[in-house]
Amino acid sequence: MVVEINGEPVRGTSETVIVASKLRAVQCAVRLKDQDETLILASTSSGLGAFTRAPGYDHDRFGTVPSDIRLELRAYTCSFDGPDDDNGDGVADIWAIPHWVSFQIKAQGKEPIPERRNSFATDSVLNRLGLVSSSGRWARFGYDRGHMCPSATARRLGVTGDTGAFLMTNFCPQRPQFNRRTWVALEQLEREWADRFGSVWVTCGPVVFGNTPEEFIEVDGDVAVAVPHAFFRIIVRETDNGLSVLPFVAPQSAEHRQLSEWTPHLTSVDVIEALTGLDFFTNADIPE
Repeated sequence: MVVEINGEPVRGTSETVIVASKLRAVQCAVRLKDQDETLILASTSSGLGAFTRAPGYDHDRFGTVPSDIRLELRAYTCSFDGPDDDNGDGVADIWAIPHWVSFQIKAQGKEPIPERRNSFATDSVLNRLGLVSSSGRWARFGYDRGHMCPSATARRLGVTGDTGAFLMTNFCPQRPQFNRRTWVALEQLEREWADRFGSVWVTCGPVVFGNTPEEFIEVDGDVAVAVPHAFFRIIVRETDNGLSVLPFVAPQSAEHRQLSEWTPHLTSVDVIEALTGLDFFTNADIPE
């Protein structure tokens, strides 16, 4: 087994690799490779495990950059915030949330979808380094644990997919009405489109205005977590004429029950890039 950072082999355990990336404060990709099969690090609170990437899936197919700590799980790929300088004040800071999460959804097959497990867990390595929350006990502060890759989507890839969906590296604090009404409307649309068109791709994540979080949630003894002002979601499907792209940005104050109410939040990829500092579709061309 070979451990790599940014494509370069590094000797030592996976934990050593992540520690090194923290000390260097560099953007890194942590991957474990065994022969031709790519494995991903899933060092949950119950111990170290490796989940194979779902065969035939390319979650970040269109290329999203940059990446801080890049994690590739069965149901999604994400870039989790590392000890970098997010607000440009010259001091390394930690938001304890993902910058972006990308996932591919395919039409539901004949296999039964497992029940939702609600098995919240942390990445024990990143938690010991002070980079991710242990459990996301945010309810008493008025926030839900908001999935970026939804459990209902991840469960299409079985129990293992759902396990990854409940890692704290897949969550951001979301206001209850936003998480349970507004956000879920797009999640349902994505699965419907996958069933109708065969496959869709999604990239989503937080928007932090001015690179300064709205607030930090500090649970006693746990890692402080940044609260975003808004969230973006980019839904992509292939057509005979190229890519069809729906980019949205909505504030946490949005409270919608119907998908049609998302129309005012339809925006452009350029706007999302300006708000987040991310670059999407580095491997593809999209319509202007």
